[in-house]
Amino acid sequence: ELGIIRIDNPLGGAGASFPAAFVPFTTTGAIGSAQGNAPQPGGGTVATNDRRTLDAVLDDNLLFVTFTTGAGASNPYAPDDVGEATAVLVQVDVSDATPSNWTTTDVTFFGGERFGENTYTFFPSVAVSGSEALVGFSYAGANAFAGMAYAKVPVVSSAPPNPNVPSGIIPIAVQAKAGEGRYPWSPNRWGDYTGTVVDPVDGTYWVFNEFAKDVGTGAGLPSGQTVTWGTWVSQTSNANAPSPAPLPVELTAFDAVTDGRDVQLAWTTLTETDNAGFEIELRTGDADFETLDFVSGAGTTDEPQSYSYRVVDLEPGAHTFRLKQIDFDGVFDYSPEIEAFVGVPEGYRLTDAYPNPFNPQTRFELMIARDQDVRIEIVDLLGRVVRVLHNGQLTANQTHVFTLDAAGLPSGTYLYRAVGESFVSAPRSIMLIK
Repeated sequence: ELGIIRIDNPLGGAGASFPAAFVPFTTTGAIGSAQGNAPQPGGGTVATNDRRTLDAVLDDNLLFVTFTTGAGASNPYAPDDVGEATAVLVQVDVSDATPSNWTTTDVTFFGGERFGENTYTFFPSVAVSGSEALVGFSYAGANAFAGMAYAKVPVVSSAPPNPNVPSGIIPIAVQAKAGEGRYPWSPNRWGDYTGTVVDPVDGTYWVFNEFAKDVGTGAGLPSGQTVTWGTWVSQTSNANAPSPAPLPVELTAFDAVTDGRDVQLAWTTLTETDNAGFEIELRTGDADFETLDFVSGAGTTDEPQSYSYRVVDLEPGAHTFRLKQIDFDGVFDYSPEIEAFVGVPEGYRLTDAYPNPFNPQTRFELMIARDQDVRIEIVDLLGRVVRVLHNGQLTANQTHVFTLDAAGLPSGTYLYRAVGESFVSAPRSIMLIK
């Protein structure tokens, strides 16, 4: 049950009143008795704290409440998260003047399996705009360092026939910032500083949260520790935001076509006024947009114009493009963003380890072309396996980060390799210097 208190006549002194109700929000057994701390690669845990309310928004007589709880054994909407801390959003209709008539309209469980097996989600926050809500939250798991994510869910304004049963909405979660290393601090209090808001200027969402940031040596941390809190801010679209102001040119199309490791961009305009041209901008992963080149515009014309630009030799993964259209007087505006995905050549891509040489940790990345079981091994020069960093399923077309903690290993040269169902990588060397 969710405890809700309404404050009537808050400035009325003795005349103020505090009607309250406990509103059921899910079936018996869907919530576990404990949520526990989240695991992380390399050992140790990350605190998820308790199930007290973390954020609440009242919008048009609907109350949106977030908290963290443990998924129960009979939870039909988080079957892979039983016994794990799980972020939850509850929507409640509080329009009735009588608290006992308040009714749950929907419940959403944000399962962590999107980010890897045995992954917990926690510390959710919420913002609401029209017909959708955005929930930001933290995550950490056996194969995922502590990071931040967000997901959109529809606003459900009317109660279902059985108000105690969630709709079963499975939100599409977006990884805003992946963790960069093992959070080593004790006690393991995590940075539950999370917020989600609607921009009053353009209606977009802003989400901020903490992630495990690797700041490297020499950052003033205790000896041997390189990971601490980092704060990450993300901006994302809002389906209910006002339409953006039109571009100084009428852009009628903007497309990206992948050709091997190249991406061919093409765009057309219907009319142009004082158009100096377009800067081609690219963002890869979590990096900021960077300018690749400039394509001159047609100035002022009422004739349709076509443009193209080829971006060559991109790394595998998702790449986001946009146009910065610039007038002759320097005024500029941005096009919508488009994404192109460059596939993995030869079925996989294994990066060099960094740092190398290293002490005590180094890490590398793997991307594979299709879902499959993969074993990540560390072997010595005699071919003996000294560490197995992963042995199980990996998801295609995602960057998987693996960290070797060399505690207990002697100095020397080692090899790492990935063995999948459809590929075997060439071994790569790393040097441990203690």
